[in-house]
Amino acid sequence: MAGHSKWANIQHRKGRQDAKRGKIFTRLIKEITVSARMGGAQTFRPTQGLTYVIGSKRAVGFFQTVAGKCQLTLMIAEAVDPDVAQPPSAARMILAMSPGQSLALGSAEGETMTATCGAGADTLEVVRNGAVRS
Repeated sequence: MAGHSKWANIQHRKGRQDAKRGKIFTRLIKEITVSARMGGAQTFRPTQGLTYVIGSKRAVGFFQTVAGKCQLTLMIAEAVDPDVAQPPSAARMILAMSPGQSLALGSAEGETMTATCGAGADTLEVVRNGAVRS
């Protein structure tokens, strides 16, 4: 029975399947990364974390539905490499929006982040726009 190992057959089959899956996930990750850099809109559900770099600042937070409104909680701090330097203290912002209402946050470098509360305050759509070049 030399050469007829069930485990060897499983290993070979699994290796091919993992390689296919890896290619698909790599492609999807690249697409998501490119769309995030291009400023494409992203839709978030309540308590789903969001992280954006806006100019020299980093905004990290989440939103939740409170009394039929979107309540967006953000921590905003300098965007620094945590391995190199300790970031200075952050500012905490809590913003409430009615369904259909938008808000915009901007940086000194000209980059903006626009958040729009979805119908029924069930979603939050965030669009990141790069600096306007003249």
